[in-house]
Amino acid sequence: MHGAGDEARAVRTWRASRRLRLAAILATTALLLASCSSGRAARGEGRGGGHRQLRGGTITWAIPEPAGPPDWIFPLTSSAYYSVTNVAQFQYLMYRPLYWFGQPRSIEPTFVPSLSLAEPPVFSGGNETVTLRLKGWRFSNGQRVDAQSVVFWINMLKAVGTTGGQWDGYVPGEFPDNVTSYATPDGLSGDTVVLHLASSYSPAWFLDNELSQIVPMPEAWDVTSLHARPASGGCGASTDFSALAARCRAVWAFDTDDGGERPFPQMAADRSTYATNPLWQVVDGPWRLAGFDAADGRAVFKPNRRYSGPQRPLVSKFVEEPFTSAAAEYRALRAGGPGAPDVGFLPPADAGPGGRNPVSLSGYSMSAVYPWAVDYAPVDFGSTGDHGAAGAILRQLYVRQALQLGIDQRAMIAAELHGFGVPTYGPVPSFPPSSLAGGEREAAAALGFDPARGAALLAAHGFEAASHGGVRRCTRPGTGSSQCGPGIRAGTPLSLTLVYSFGSAALAGMVHDEVAAWAREGIIVAATAEPFGKVVTTAVPCAHGCSWEIADWGSGWTYGPDYLPAGDETFRTRAADNVGGYSSPRDDELIDATIHRSGPAAVSAWAAYLSAQLPVLWEPEPAAEVLEVSRSVGGVTPMNALLDLMPEYWYRR
Repeated sequence: MHGAGDEARAVRTWRASRRLRLAAILATTALLLASCSSGRAARGEGRGGGHRQLRGGTITWAIPEPAGPPDWIFPLTSSAYYSVTNVAQFQYLMYRPLYWFGQPRSIEPTFVPSLSLAEPPVFSGGNETVTLRLKGWRFSNGQRVDAQSVVFWINMLKAVGTTGGQWDGYVPGEFPDNVTSYATPDGLSGDTVVLHLASSYSPAWFLDNELSQIVPMPEAWDVTSLHARPASGGCGASTDFSALAARCRAVWAFDTDDGGERPFPQMAADRSTYATNPLWQVVDGPWRLAGFDAADGRAVFKPNRRYSGPQRPLVSKFVEEPFTSAAAEYRALRAGGPGAPDVGFLPPADAGPGGRNPVSLSGYSMSAVYPWAVDYAPVDFGSTGDHGAAGAILRQLYVRQALQLGIDQRAMIAAELHGFGVPTYGPVPSFPPSSLAGGEREAAAALGFDPARGAALLAAHGFEAASHGGVRRCTRPGTGSSQCGPGIRAGTPLSLTLVYSFGSAALAGMVHDEVAAWAREGIIVAATAEPFGKVVTTAVPCAHGCSWEIADWGSGWTYGPDYLPAGDETFRTRAADNVGGYSSPRDDELIDATIHRSGPAAVSAWAAYLSAQLPVLWEPEPAAEVLEVSRSVGGVTPMNALLDLMPEYWYRR
């Protein structure tokens, strides 16, 4: 992660990383969230909006900065390219996942059966068997999206996706590890795939967080040379993976240029041929790629005339337009005219109360889009800072409570985020609202902004302030309820360090506010700004035995395509993305319950517990995007919280 380009990729990979990451499931299938998602109406035009829909024309969408343009087309995507930009806003337009999440023209991040390639899964045998039944949709070359399309994906995943970050969705012990075998009862050309699971799983979790990641692939890709006969690579030839592993690795190497290391002309690392390679034209989504500029990432899409889904594109062309910077895109919006995008993005500093442009731009309407995400700053429970004193301090719940009591989320949203933000109460997003949060809000209510209470907590545990104020020091060492805690010696000061990424005025302002409030409590925090890449690479790979203490790169976790908050990737002991090394047997038990027990109660119980335990410092979640939508375009808003682009519903008017 060096240089501006690498930092931009780090932003979009880490922020979106598994990732991109709810789903309401039909009550009749008892798969959980349909009864949980209450949904608050968002500003927008609704379905149709009462406006005349004109067929044809072109709609341009400005690629948001600093995300950067798409640069990876193959849907089995490695950690280097796994992002909202590449997956939800590029690949999914052409190559549909088996199960679709994200309501069109709605904020809801929920399961959409009508847009899925298969019927809702059927669980049986104590939830140890799941049957997938394809609908018989077709790829644009006429091939049916059949059982073999799914088997091809699973075989490829088993061959390469579980090692070396070649598939960023992989979590050890989860899909495909938790599938002991799979079969196609009516043959590979049939519509049925049966998965036999390693144990009983919550149907909601398995659909939302496992099946949601499958992207059926065409036989045209099961090759090892450009003009080979479809399926000649043999990766999807059977469900006996052990006999096909070598074939699948060869197919993957060709399709992906061996992860971009050994380029094959016209394959995934050869961006100059994205729009001309006939293999990439075999799509099952509503769009096909008609033009792609490898230099700047400009992508031109035209309708897939053989799309099997219920909503075919209303316009004849959709363009993802790059700009050299957010400022350049903003200038184009303000200027209007031919060079202005139909859908652009307003920097939060230029919008909302206190912003430089508190009203919509001429000819545009403004709409904020909030992600299905939570924001937080990790703390290092094993920090060696100050010879281990920092880690010992941060392991004390009362210290983390005092730190949280110094974070004024409401004030930060009003000031630094110009009103475009929502508070984070715990591991379940607060918006769109969902009953999954359960007792999370109640548990977090006790930790609202209150520096005086934070100071009292510290004093009650033996950290006394000097008569003239300043940093508190431990005066009652020991492990009792009114003492400083294990590993904290007499005289230890309550001083910590925080490293945050520079470049964001909002983040810098929030850190400044936090440091000031903590100082009022008697906690002295030395904050240092570093490049984003340095902040991430300091903290992320180094959760144990490291000297960092608090890190803040301005984001936390976005749920998708693991849509159900469960914590198995972020807060379970030794989870890959458990950045600070938090560990609690009770937390692990509750996470296991969200994975293996049906119903929303398990998620709610986990969320309520973790919210109060503060494995991280909860911070406000900013709007993912502040859209400016041309008044001559309809169907764009409200946009769903998964940030999926669905331009097939957009139209000119």
